[in-house]
Amino acid sequence: MNKMTFDRILVAVDGSKEAQKAFHYAINLARDKGCPLSIASVFEAGQLNVYEALDPKEVQGKRQAFLDQVAGYRAQAEAAGLPEIQCLVAEGGDPAKVIIKDLLPTSQADLFIIGSHGDAQLSDYFGSHATYLVKHAPIPVLVYR
Repeated sequence: MNKMTFDRILVAVDGSKEAQKAFHYAINLARDKGCPLSIASVFEAGQLNVYEALDPKEVQGKRQAFLDQVAGYRAQAEAAGLPEIQCLVAEGGDPAKVIIKDLLPTSQADLFIIGSHGDAQLSDYFGSHATYLVKHAPIPVLVYR
């Protein structure tokens, strides 16, 4: 049986329990393989309610909380002793499309890891975003449940 080989892992995170599980799996896999890990996340300003969106301080606060969350992921990866960690963040409407169009090419990853609900269909994670990621990623996608 051939073993999967790859040089860089990209994991998508969004703060959900499923993304946390996929993230921890990605850390362990990157550590075991001795390869770099890229962490991708998208700030969805469009998901703010109208009152939040109209208040620049509120938008900045939400954006900072998002960046702090990504920094927390980086800190966890550093604590696990990974050799190289790259955080890729973007702001946009549809996270799946932003990841495929902007973050995935920047990462130079050859394995993409995403989380999924263990008892739900793939399209239930991120709504239909995971399905989009699986269908449109030009590299292998590992869906962690």
